[in-house]
Amino acid sequence: MEREHPVIEHSVVGRSAAFSVDGVYRYGLTRTWSSSGTDAAARQSNPLLFVGLNPSTADGDSDDPTIRRVIRFAMAWGHDSIFVCNLFAYRSTQPAALKAAADPVGALANDAALADAARRAGRVLCGWGNGLLPGSKAVARMMRARVQEVLEILSEGAGAERICCLHVTLQQQPQHPLYVRADARPKPFPPQTAREAEAVLRA
Repeated sequence: MEREHPVIEHSVVGRSAAFSVDGVYRYGLTRTWSSSGTDAAARQSNPLLFVGLNPSTADGDSDDPTIRRVIRFAMAWGHDSIFVCNLFAYRSTQPAALKAAADPVGALANDAALADAARRAGRVLCGWGNGLLPGSKAVARMMRARVQEVLEILSEGAGAERICCLHVTLQQQPQHPLYVRADARPKPFPPQTAREAEAVLRA
């Protein structure tokens, strides 16, 4: 049975999201909160950047299950806010739609959002799952190339030592937060050695 995080006295006090003019792309989403009896404005910001596959239904006002789970992890780890960005900024509840989109990444605006969030993040949590893997050779090549591009952006902005995951899939991708234990702890991503990769896979 999955164990939930202990109850933490926080309330979400700030919500925002950045979209393309036509609403087809979501480049970023932010949630901030304050602890009971604490002046949030007086505390140093310590955001967690979560990087997923692509945006679903969450917007500036409402949260989807993934956002709610990421908030719980961030609170448990001592962060006071989250930034949410994605490998692909194209909005869809069906990841397969990325294969048909003319520009699933969202042009340079998505990379700019990732870079800015990485520079400000105290920690980066990767959790895009297998995404489009396994797939055709062309799709798999596109997915792996995009992962590498984003990891380079994150490493340059936050530093490789701040990048983590909760678990890795058999495809060696960072597991989606909805598919791990609620008490999972962050682990380095990508694993640096075969032994480290095996340890993360078995954790």
